[in-house]
Amino acid sequence: MLDTDGNSVITRAEYDRPLANIVERLDRNQDGGLSMSDRWRHRYGGKERDDDD
Repeated sequence: MLDTDGNSVITRAEYDRPLANIVERLDRNQDGGLSMSDRWRHRYGGKERDDDD
């Protein structure tokens, strides 16, 4: 699956490709990093986490 050119060698580029832009895709609060807040928003459809629960 990772060996996109089929040469039986996984290069760094082939390894990194599936993870490319993962921060941009999952960074729900647009702060440039992935935090627990982003995970909560991803899991619960963008709703803010209520820390009182």
